[in-house]
Amino acid sequence: MRSTAILSGLAVAMLIVGASPSVHPQQPQIPTLQVCNPTKVTGVATVVILSREDGPHSGKFRIEIQLTCDPDGDGYPSGSFRLDVSMSDSIIDGTIISTSMEQVTTTGRATPTAYLNGRCKAAMVRGYGWRTAPVRSWMAI
Repeated sequence: MRSTAILSGLAVAMLIVGASPSVHPQQPQIPTLQVCNPTKVTGVATVVILSREDGPHSGKFRIEIQLTCDPDGDGYPSGSFRLDVSMSDSIIDGTIISTSMEQVTTTGRATPTAYLNGRCKAAMVRGYGWRTAPVRSWMAI
């Protein structure tokens, strides 16, 4: 009888340990991209990541973006972006140019963040014989 109680207690302890949630940092909640809210994203930025630099790659990417979305207008985003990539670990080693912006959502006031996606053309894509390939973009800026 005593060994049965010990085994039952061990089984309960294993269930509690197995059922306890693991601790992870809180993930940001990405808003649905079906909503076009008043948005204007414009600018140019260059990002340098030294660990992505090697002989033929500068370890930089540069983005130029002009994007607006007016829910009181037609409710669809308009504009474009251009992304120049030169990273040692990227399958794209060239330029990505947007061909259509499909969805945009903006959150935050003090630190606004724009979430967007759409279609693009990427030049110099590894695995495609270093040619232009259709790609999809998803960005948080």
